[in-house]
Amino acid sequence: MRNKHVRPEKNYLVVGFPKSKTVPRTVISYLAKPYQENWAKLSPNKRAGAEAFFFCQSNGKPITYAAIKKSFDTA
Repeated sequence: MRNKHVRPEKNYLVVGFPKSKTVPRTVISYLAKPYQENWAKLSPNKRAGAEAFFFCQSNGKPITYAAIKKSFDTA
């Protein structure tokens, strides 16, 4: 997921997944918006542009799906 795939709206968040194993998807999230907005402020890639990874390591490289899932499950 890259910065360009996340689009905040008034009270929800739109996340588009243009590439998928099956079909492109768009997810609308009401509950995740405050958490993802907070991450966007702290992300090492916050100013790296639209192509930068939204969830990333401190060096800007992508995080694996398993690591992201584990973090969300823990939260």
